[in-house]
Amino acid sequence: MGGRRSKAALTLCVLVVSAVALRAWRLDVPVLSVDEAESALNALTIVADGVPGDRFLGQPLYENTLVRPWPDSAEYEFKDLSYSDRGLAVYHSWLPLYSIAVAFRLAGVTSEEARQGTPPRDGSQAEISRWTVVPRLPAVAFGALLVVAVWALGWQIHSFPAAIALALAAAGSNFFVFAGRASRYYSATLAFSALCGLAIWNAWRRGRMSDHALVGLAVGALFHVHFVSSVALTLLYLLAAPLGRRQPRLWLRVLTCGSVSALLVLPWAAWSGLLSQATWMPGARDYLDFRMVVGSLPNTNLIVWAELVLGVIWFVAATRQNSRLSDRWRHPIFEAAPGMYFAGAWLTVSYFCFLFLIPAASFFPYRLKLMVAVPGLVVMALFATALGRAIRPASNFLPAAGLAVLLTLSGQLPPRVPDVPDPAFADLIATVRDWRLNPGGRIFASPNDHLVLTYYSGRPVQSIAPVRREWLDGFANDLLIVEGLNYVVPGLDDVQEVGRRQGLTWSEADARFRAWEAVQVATGTELRATGANVVAGAGTPDRVDPALIDLVHQATRDEVAGFVRGTPLGQGRDLATYQDLRDAFFYWFANPQLRTGAALNYHACRTSAYTYIHPSGFALLDCRVSRTAPLPQTKLASGALWP
Repeated sequence: MGGRRSKAALTLCVLVVSAVALRAWRLDVPVLSVDEAESALNALTIVADGVPGDRFLGQPLYENTLVRPWPDSAEYEFKDLSYSDRGLAVYHSWLPLYSIAVAFRLAGVTSEEARQGTPPRDGSQAEISRWTVVPRLPAVAFGALLVVAVWALGWQIHSFPAAIALALAAAGSNFFVFAGRASRYYSATLAFSALCGLAIWNAWRRGRMSDHALVGLAVGALFHVHFVSSVALTLLYLLAAPLGRRQPRLWLRVLTCGSVSALLVLPWAAWSGLLSQATWMPGARDYLDFRMVVGSLPNTNLIVWAELVLGVIWFVAATRQNSRLSDRWRHPIFEAAPGMYFAGAWLTVSYFCFLFLIPAASFFPYRLKLMVAVPGLVVMALFATALGRAIRPASNFLPAAGLAVLLTLSGQLPPRVPDVPDPAFADLIATVRDWRLNPGGRIFASPNDHLVLTYYSGRPVQSIAPVRREWLDGFANDLLIVEGLNYVVPGLDDVQEVGRRQGLTWSEADARFRAWEAVQVATGTELRATGANVVAGAGTPDRVDPALIDLVHQATRDEVAGFVRGTPLGQGRDLATYQDLRDAFFYWFANPQLRTGAALNYHACRTSAYTYIHPSGFALLDCRVSRTAPLPQTKLASGALWP
């Protein structure tokens, strides 16, 4: 027994260390996404004031669709849905935000420093790298917790081989590694969902009073990570109640669970203002139709679907009466059946809770995958374990090997981790830091790009979307606007193919340069068509550029279409660019047709500005009162995006 425990402990340690190493590898690449920057700024408000507030550097924070009018504000037409009337963040739960705040404090960020700005001291690559890593560290820790949780879940539901298979997949597959690197609630959601599933299984299979209390504790903690997941696991607990119908004083066990959970949830919900704010959040259920439901299914590899279909066929054949399968092929299924029923119920309630409870602004297949990934993995691991038992009953590692082969064939192993920093972004941050404005001058940016620019530059960059047009037209001080990327950078293979059609052979470096140059030319062309005065950075088209620009447009249209497929946002909309996507999302419930084109709130500024196309693809609009001193545009020499 001691040798078996030592082997199990060693195996788990190896998997946990591997999980941490994979998540921590080049954790500074890429830079924080808009969602990650949002969480980082929320965490800095905690460092500054103790709670996640609705203002940073003296300006209100914006991160959501614009729904709620703000008639009392002369500058802003809308309030943000993510914050309650008490000025507290309520759209996203607090536990991940506090974990990021702890990371900032441990990295040396004081309350006073958080009130004065953000941690990066300059726009150097070293500073950007360091302060990209720090807010991501809690996600790595939650990733390690996930491996331990699924290990325990697999062992309790089935066996040691199932524990190894589950932990291996959670440690190394691409989806879990990606989620475990993001400064967001993703990693914590997966870890606490697994802990909740483990607690519920123990409560109904083992049945101690403490087990039910732990369910209440786990569900309450999950509420402060991901609200809809906590509802799903609560329903799973109730649906699994028949398993414990013979437990003594069952009513007291259920009451204990509910009391612990309610104590962790209800006082906070009432105090924070969540209950009143929730009435403003449009639900995705109001837009459901069959096409959207089908399109919302996670984009899982066909090999995974084939494995699940074959597994279900095997399960049905083994469990039906008068089955003709031999005991060798039936017994492993009977052994795994309780866990499969449990994971199947978990998968089902998670899916339907997502459909009917998730806000419209969060209805994206990736968010659904966060809720169904753990129970889905349990189903796959149990099938792999049953197959391993049928082929070689004495092997502890055959199920894990089989699952690893499946994950490799489906593209989940090895995980894809980026390792190349983007010097153009670092240059953009250094450029923004160099801007000098008169007192009272303002910097605005495309919605959500403002969060990234604020975090890395330390300057109060505000979203342009909620600002009143009449306020902007009457603003008499210095004004600068940064427009985010409008086009995607096409793949290098596609760019090289365009060159070959023109009789040109481009190296990878040449293709990368031409791809980024095509994005800049396409951006400048689009801006000129709207009346903008593009004075620098758009490049001079040559004979190959028309074909490259066509490639940029098609690649962008395909990516945007894929992003909104199966979502309410994608219904009845033709979205060709990132700008179309931003307008559709942020003005979703605010008549976007009245706020785009010539009706754009900063249209006057755009037509009168000097516009520069930065090598990163961002557009810099100089609307200053006096433009005698040139606006710093870039420090990069032409062609210096990468060595």
